[in-house]
Parts: sequence; structure tokens; C-alpha cells
Amino acid sequence: MPIRAIRASRRTLTVAPGTTILKAAHAGGVDITATCGGRGRCTSCRVKFLAGLPPPPTIMDEVQLGDDLVREGYRLACQCVLHEAVTVQPAPPLDERAFQILGAGPGVRELGRVTLDSGIAKQVVKVTLPREEHHQTSDLEQLLEAVGLTTADVGPAVLRGCRQRSATIRRA
Repeated sequence: MPIRAIRASRRTLTVAPGTTILKAAHAGGVDITATCGGRGRCTSCRVKFLAGLPPPPTIMDEVQLGDDLVREGYRLACQCVLHEAVTVQPAPPLDERAFQILGAGPGVRELGRVTLDSGIAKQVVKVTLPREEHHQTSDLEQLLEAVGLTTADVGPAVLRGCRQRSATIRRA
């Protein structure tokens, strides 16, 4: 038995029961953005129920939308399964400055392989253990020697930090 979902854009869509609002909208040519791909991890596909009973909120509705929007009748279109005729309105976009969701859209594919450089290189350094009981070379000096540097090559702040960390490690 088909369900008639009436949209705010004055379009009426006939939808099979158990279909999400997002799938029904896309199948009917209504564009609802789903930045996360319909996985319930953003709020771009949220809709407000204008008529008909909104279904109980899913966990993702509660997590992403919060209690206030859920109480006002908002749901995530990608999570909301239709069981009766409703009227919904796609919500206007939020100012989502805190989100950065990357996708493999046409612009990204044209770039090909992208290499990210953190500026940090991992090095394994082997330092020989002191053999004398009264060894006078510090751990820091041995480490610097192993990488081909001297204390003159390293700034005072780095030296102070290394010495403090070394003392903390020895106490532990």
C-alpha cells in the first residue's frame, strides 16, 4: 500500500512503506543534500514535519539534532522511515563551520593522488649504553651525537625541555 508524502514544495510523492524520506525525495526528483552520504552523521538532510505524526527519533536524530530540534519536529531524512502520509519541509542549511567532510567529488578526482606531509619524520636512533660506571656524557648528548648534532645545534628551550623530560623519566 503506497504512502503519499506531501512536500513543502507542493510536490506529492508516492512512496513504498519503509522507505526513508531521503531515498523517496531523491527518487522523486526532490533535491535534499546529504553531506555524509545518508549515514546520519551530519544535519544537512534534516526536515521538519509540518503535517502528520513524526516517527520516534532515532539515536542519530538525537545525537545530531539534539533534544530541542527533535521536540520541534525535526528529523534526519536519511534516518526517518515513512509509515504514513506526512508533509515535510527541508530545513535551510546550517552554518556548519565546525564540520569538514571530505568526499571524492569530481574536483577531488581530478587532482589524482594527494600526499599530505606532516613535516615530521620518524627516525630510529640506537644509542650505546654506557660501559663505565662514571660515564660523563648525558643521555641528550648521546642522542644528539647519534643523529649527527651537538648541543650547539639545538636551541636552549629544546635542551631545557629534554633535560626536564629525561629527569621525569628517570624518576618513574
